Amino acid sequence: GGGDQEEEEEDDDDLVQTDRLDGAQVVPEMGADTAEPAMRGGGGGARPSGVVVGIVRRAWRPYACVLDPDSAMGSQYLAEPLDTRIPKINLTTRQAEMLRGKLILVSVDLWDAGHRFPTGHYVRTLGAVGDKEAESEAILIEHEVNCAPFSPQVQACLPAKGWTIPEAEIARRLDLRDGGPSGKVLVCSVDPPGCVDIDDALHAYELAPGKYEVGVHIADVGHFIKGGTAIDAEAAARGTTVYLVNKRIDMVPKRLGEDLCSLHEKVDRLPFSCIWE
Repeated sequence: GGGDQEEEEEDDDDLVQTDRLDGAQVVPEMGADTAEPAMRGGGGGARPSGVVVGIVRRAWRPYACVLDPDSAMGSQYLAEPLDTRIPKINLTTRQAEMLRGKLILVSVDLWDAGHRFPTGHYVRTLGAVGDKEAESEAILIEHEVNCAPFSPQVQACLPAKGWTIPEAEIARRLDLRDGGPSGKVLVCSVDPPGCVDIDDALHAYELAPGKYEVGVHIADVGHFIKGGTAIDAEAAARGTTVYLVNKRIDMVPKRLGEDLCSLHEKVDRLPFSCIWE
């Protein structure tokens, strides 16, 4: 629907607040659009400023919303995004009763200059408001977390099943198994019981009265992830493993995070260690 709705309440905050930069009015646009900046130098120690001269690409994406049933004008409704920085979205639907109390995904189609709100369309229903799975999915969508399975190209970067540490690799490293050279190194994990991706551990023992050796050990992920490979690019794009109450979205394939680079008890593993006295 191209019509626009008005409300009696005060205007919501703009996604990008209108501001005056060096005498030029910047028009707020929805989403983090890719723009062509025109830089102006800031003489005399002033902060550099710029002027938006054009939008190269819209950064609109689907938004997790709740339908406002009280905003009805015929078959037009306002969908209210969970992200309060995003304005309400005009939506045309004949399924309002089915969508009441649901978390829905809405995509923006256009925003006419003369309309208060953008216009969009219904994409799909995530689930009931308050439902754990639906709320979790909405969080992932709003933060643009990549939940897609790892591609065959990424999986192909992992060693073959049955991989063991090569003898040549063991020979070039400090061997801390069975207590290490001193026989006193007892490495323990700092992760809680039940953790499957044990990526850090430590040890400490007394060398002499008041003198200790302390070691911190981090799983050597770099041994398996080489620069410029598909798995390196994928891990860089994901940035981090995301933990929710009921699930985990991995930065690297599970076999790497939960097996090859997990410092399990009584299993030979490759760490990166820092040891000091």
